[in-house]
Amino acid sequence: MKFDFDNLKNKYKNKLEAMLPFMEEEDVDEAAIDYYRRTGKYAKFLPFMSEDGVRNLAEVLVKDGKKISALLPFMDGDDISDLPEEAFAQGGKEMLPFMNEDGARKAFWAAKERGEDLTAYLPFMDEDDVGEAFVKLAKEGYTDLEAFYPFMDEDYFTEVLDDYIQGKNDFNFDKAIWFMDEDDVRRLFKYEISKRHFDSEDEEDDD
Repeated sequence: MKFDFDNLKNKYKNKLEAMLPFMEEEDVDEAAIDYYRRTGKYAKFLPFMSEDGVRNLAEVLVKDGKKISALLPFMDGDDISDLPEEAFAQGGKEMLPFMNEDGARKAFWAAKERGEDLTAYLPFMDEDDVGEAFVKLAKEGYTDLEAFYPFMDEDYFTEVLDDYIQGKNDFNFDKAIWFMDEDDVRRLFKYEISKRHFDSEDEEDDD
């Protein structure tokens, strides 16, 4: 039996999704953006698009103020991280498994601006990014950042401890000592002992 392609094409001319597996990726990419602009929909195209095409569609959605959650499984981690800042402001924790460490850092600060709990972002971030965030937040007056400790290098406690000894913050080191460098722990204990000694002398003078 002869294959009747013309009949098949006419039969499915109004069923675009049936044609997608047979189209070139670049044609699907172009059709997806056109279809989105006309209908606001795009999901049926995603499995047949190129990574570049999905990235271009994501940029269009971000510009329109739309979330890109549905696109993430089809995107490269570097492409996600390179998206405009608005993408991270509009997104949330659902983006984390699909992005690289740089993207996680951007998502972390966007989440802070939204006033979200930041704990979920830490395991996906580079330890230096976590440490820098820890120092910055401590300088802003945060006094309990226990969730950060397992994901950062011990060196980042030093600057916060320096500020504490100089009276620039009131950071709570009670649970931090298990993650700190031994020299910093000794400095902290020495300072606390000295501080209590002077406090007791002040109380005696008041009497």
